[in-house]
Amino acid sequence: DNSAPVPHEAFFASDRNWRVTWGNAAPDRRWQRSGQHVCGRSFWLDFPEVADWSTVGHFRHAMAGRVGVAFETDCGRGDRWFDIRVYAASDEGISIYLQDITERKRAEEEMRRSVQRFQSFTTATSQIVWQTDPNGRVVEDLPTWRDYTGQTLKQILGTGWTDCLHPDDRARTLSHWAECRKNKSHYDLEYRLRGA
Repeated sequence: DNSAPVPHEAFFASDRNWRVTWGNAAPDRRWQRSGQHVCGRSFWLDFPEVADWSTVGHFRHAMAGRVGVAFETDCGRGDRWFDIRVYAASDEGISIYLQDITERKRAEEEMRRSVQRFQSFTTATSQIVWQTDPNGRVVEDLPTWRDYTGQTLKQILGTGWTDCLHPDDRARTLSHWAECRKNKSHYDLEYRLRGA
């Protein structure tokens, strides 16, 4: 049936000699091959992109130990990432699930870099930059705030950062902060702050 969905994973069954005995019937655009194409052939010859020494070790462990193994790998190449799950099959072979997770890994790497850039910015700037959870509570470290106020990380968490405000400014500051969060508006307020 040509209307069948393209599988998001490649599935293959291999006998104990690493010959593919079954695979997805529909070709997967990511894998550029179909189960019919590889049946009877060596898994390692048809999937050289996953045949590095660490991957082979996982496969051999699943085969010899009759256990399931799951891992992510770039196979030492860095250009493509795979989520691989290998399970012992009842016929002394193994079942192999391969999923190309390259896009997810790229997104994770971009997020990691973004967080790193933000952390570098907050450390390098002379301004006090801070970030809170949706409820307006401090949940992460604020190094520039701590440097200026002398508070510890434990002291600034939640609304502890307000302990360094002048007592006459505290209620007004928290009220304005709550209003800005409620309206999702810009927070701009002057208050007196005790330095270290």
